Amino acid sequence: MLHLLLREQRLTFSQFMVLAGVSSGFTTPSSLASTLKVTVVSISDIASRLLESALLTSSLDSKDRRVHRFALTELGQSKVNAILAG
Repeated sequence: MLHLLLREQRLTFSQFMVLAGVSSGFTTPSSLASTLKVTVVSISDIASRLLESALLTSSLDSKDRRVHRFALTELGQSKVNAILAG
């Protein structure tokens, strides 16, 4: 069933997991990587595609400009909601 929902939303499982992680408050590449048990490089690759698809935004942390923070766009959040609603 999940694979059908992902196909309908045009997302891979990895992309969905990153969007869901950001939706749950894991907004940095390192926190996502740790939570999802993947490398930061993998998160960066997935996030690049999500940024290009306008599902995710990235900004520099206001307190530490070395840190990037992700946020969902309205479209990204709607895709997460649609999948979770099943």
